[in-house]
Amino acid sequence: MMTKYREILRLHSRGMSQRSIAIACGASRNTVSSVILRFKKTELESPLTEDMTDHKLQALLFPETHEYSSERKKKSHGVRPTHLTLLHISHN
Repeated sequence: MMTKYREILRLHSRGMSQRSIAIACGASRNTVSSVILRFKKTELESPLTEDMTDHKLQALLFPETHEYSSERKKKSHGVRPTHLTLLHISHN
C-alpha cells in the first residue's frame, strides 16, 4: 500500500499532531516525520496542486526509494511469481 503523502501534508498544514496523522493515515510516526521534514526541504508549497499525486510526491521526497521501486517493477514485468505448494504431513 502506498503512503498517503498528500493526506499527511494536508493534515500537517491543518496543525494536526504527527501522532494523530500517523493514526489517521495508517503510517508510522517515523514515516510521517520523514515526509514532513523532506517536504520542508523542497520548494513545494501547501496546498498542493491537484496534479501533485502521491506517486509524484514519492518521487520528489524519496527519490532513492522511488528509483528502486521503478527498477524492481521493470525487472519483474511479465514474470510470474513462483508459487509454493504447502504439504500437509501427517505424523501417525
